[in-house]
Amino acid sequence: MDEEEQVFKALASFIGDDGVKTLQPSILIKRITDKTGLVRTDVQRELMKLVRSNIIKGVDKSGYPVKKVGWVSPSTQPIPEYKIRWRTVIEKFKNNVSSEEANELSKIGLPLKELSIDEMSDILSALIKLKKRSPTLNTQDRYLTSAQSILGSSKVLDNLSKMLIALNITIPDELPDYYALTAGPNTSENVLFIENPRVFSYLAPFSRQADTLLISCYGYGLTLANFGEYIKRNKIIACPTDGEQQSNISKQLLTSNCFYWGDLDYEGVAIYDQLKKHLPILALSNIYTEMIHDLKNKKGHSYHPLYGKPKQKAKPCESHEGKLLMGICEHYDKALDQEAYCSKGYLSLIFSY
Repeated sequence: MDEEEQVFKALASFIGDDGVKTLQPSILIKRITDKTGLVRTDVQRELMKLVRSNIIKGVDKSGYPVKKVGWVSPSTQPIPEYKIRWRTVIEKFKNNVSSEEANELSKIGLPLKELSIDEMSDILSALIKLKKRSPTLNTQDRYLTSAQSILGSSKVLDNLSKMLIALNITIPDELPDYYALTAGPNTSENVLFIENPRVFSYLAPFSRQADTLLISCYGYGLTLANFGEYIKRNKIIACPTDGEQQSNISKQLLTSNCFYWGDLDYEGVAIYDQLKKHLPILALSNIYTEMIHDLKNKKGHSYHPLYGKPKQKAKPCESHEGKLLMGICEHYDKALDQEAYCSKGYLSLIFSY
């Protein structure tokens, strides 16, 4: 625990849970030194920070108690310690941010809650430098900018959006290309979207015989749920796993019959419904008839963490098929993974539409 936290905790214990009690100034520093073991000059320094951050009253700007000391805004709970740390950091950089910016920043420290005061300082310092550089940034990629600017982290800016707004920092963010796995002939009139990559790998050798182009994607920001959105923007590049060149997936989807197969569970059905919003012609593989039959006959597993689905819940769907499947999943409260049907006996159903 650092010195400011020790002083704050001591004050909180003296003032009490109701937050309205005030403390005698003449003996306060001694009470804090006795409780924390800190020397008088350290206590005075931390009191000075707290009064400058408008956390406490009754202390002059040198950190010496001159009146009864208490919270500026009494509350039933003391101000969280991370807010004290964060406001102390903002005070440190008061010459680099405007009073309006400092005020906004003080309200949005929650993403930094678990960080030390030093790491908070590193982040705010990096944001201030980024603000100066933002008009002349060479890259249009948000993740490159993030990693090159803030402690080598490509994702930290995603969690600091409110701070970017508070500091009026604009980060150019050109939508990157995304990559989808494909297998099968590029002349096929049938396209089958596969939710899980292991299933894609199993079906890939059969795709040519079934005259079906398989598509699957996962990781790096692309999922089947947002595939339709990015394909409309022409931002998806095909990565053939079988050497079959795919010139333009977007065009092929316009002239093909499109189908989907995923897990018969809340998430799998939601993915279908999201994809169908952007591909209205999307239909279901006939394998779902077998999966529904099995679910009705007491096959399948629950949504217990043991089966890897602890947070799945029923979601509202827009499509008729999505509503139907979601209702079945909810009625039986069971799930079936598509991997259970990866055997040759089911191929005719999987590739029938």
